[in-house]
Amino acid sequence: MELLGWTIFITNVDKQVWTFLNLVEAYRFRWRIEVVFKCWKSKFNLKHLFADKRSISLARVVITSLLFLVYLTAFFVPWATFFISQVYRATQKWVSILKFADFVKEHFVELITAKNLSRFIPQVAYYCSYEKRKKRSNYLELFYMLNLS
Repeated sequence: MELLGWTIFITNVDKQVWTFLNLVEAYRFRWRIEVVFKCWKSKFNLKHLFADKRSISLARVVITSLLFLVYLTAFFVPWATFFISQVYRATQKWVSILKFADFVKEHFVELITAKNLSRFIPQVAYYCSYEKRKKRSNYLELFYMLNLS
């Protein structure tokens, strides 16, 4: 029971490189990686790509994985980058990557055929923004503050 109050960090970073507080700060950003993988797994339904275990071959896994990476690189990441900056500029709100993934799933055809993505800024701001938190910051607030210091 006593160990439940502990936070244990295992790292290969030397004490002279990072202080304990630096380590704690870095660990907070590690959570972002977990959120990105959660987004890929749950919002993009990756488990369904390989649901039929009888037809899984190495070639299918490699091709499907590469196509998914192309989708992320060609569409999702550029759109997320665009909307994160533009929504913040217009509304001072930060876009949640999980909510944005749902938005992209619902509006993919509209987004890919749009001549001007700016027309979606109000929708993305309304449906994809983080709720205001009093006690803790969201990832983008933390990241922004880290870049200012």
